Amino acid sequence: GAWGAFPYFDSDYMIANDRTTGLYVVDLMIDDWGDPIIMGDLNNDNILNILDILILVNYIVYETQLSDSQLSVSDVNNDNQIDILDIMSIIIIILE
Repeated sequence: GAWGAFPYFDSDYMIANDRTTGLYVVDLMIDDWGDPIIMGDLNNDNILNILDILILVNYIVYETQLSDSQLSVSDVNNDNQIDILDIMSIIIIILE
């Protein structure tokens, strides 16, 4: 858990730190209504869970279509590919 966080910049950046791994500068993605966008939240319910994983599995395995907003939150590990590594990243986030 974060010991300190400062989300009050004019930009979309937030600073957080913890005692074990140090300082993080996070670029928050904000939607048109000013709400934060959660990476991996493909069904846009503000919760990461198995439903998001199933949507991503269907996209990868069965080549189902994703909307532009779903595509924008699908690359969770930020490697410019949507694949099993993104599914694993969502699982890790859920289990933390």
